[in-house]
Amino acid sequence: MANGTYTMSTVTSYLNPDTGTTDDSGTANAELGEGMCRSAVYEKAVVEQTDEGAVITMRMLLYSNLSNIRFAVQTEPKGGYEDVTYGILKESSSNDSADIKFTAPTADSYVRVQMYVAPMGRDVCFYWNCDLSTAEISEGSLDEQDEKEEITAEEPGDKLTEINGHWAESEIKNVVNKGLFSGTTETTFDPDSTMTRGMFVTVLGRLSGEDISGSCTFSDVDNSKYYAPYIAWANENGIVNGMSETSFSPDSPVTCEQAAIILVKYAAYKGTALETKSISPSTTGVSE
Repeated sequence: MANGTYTMSTVTSYLNPDTGTTDDSGTANAELGEGMCRSAVYEKAVVEQTDEGAVITMRMLLYSNLSNIRFAVQTEPKGGYEDVTYGILKESSSNDSADIKFTAPTADSYVRVQMYVAPMGRDVCFYWNCDLSTAEISEGSLDEQDEKEEITAEEPGDKLTEINGHWAESEIKNVVNKGLFSGTTETTFDPDSTMTRGMFVTVLGRLSGEDISGSCTFSDVDNSKYYAPYIAWANENGIVNGMSETSFSPDSPVTCEQAAIILVKYAAYKGTALETKSISPSTTGVSE
């Protein structure tokens, strides 16, 4: 590649590109892992090719959820990795990102990223590199392609026209964009409808960020339903109990009492200490 500045597409891999195995203690589901690391790396990177190597600027997404980020680059094809120092060019609160700059031996060198992901409560390791076949002469800005094409990315929450003006509009968009909730259709959310026990447990499972799969043993839980694996996960980990030994009532409304108990058990499962306060809440509508 001739010396100059280029914009290239990024390619991520949760599996080690040389061994085909995972290098952390997380999910063995490669497809789930790939979706996770793809959501953490912007689709484009800027490469400044020089005689000494490649200076790469990439964008980490979901940045507020990440800490202890470590980069290492592969020194030669199928070779070892060396830790590299990097600089943070800018951080953006509007899209929760940080632009990171470092030097690699070649423009398409594999980069190993290790970081602590707060919602998952563990370290994650994955790989990415630049796709040379997509290289285009660039002015050196990660945003220039979007600016040229005047692309406005529309997130799922932005499509929910039904919630316009609702008191919880911004909060609904936030949780939908994070994938914790889904709309009832592409444009509706039904913000004032009742939340069921199955919905509540599903949201906690998505928030936990784990590889959640498996079958549920409650007789009234259809394993083809979206909430089935989440109910199985929550029950196996002591976060929820059934209404009886054999039933869960997934489509029944979750009560305030049930929600409070489930949240306390979820906090204990995640190792989160809850602050104890002396309060006198209203008991109207609360079962004795």
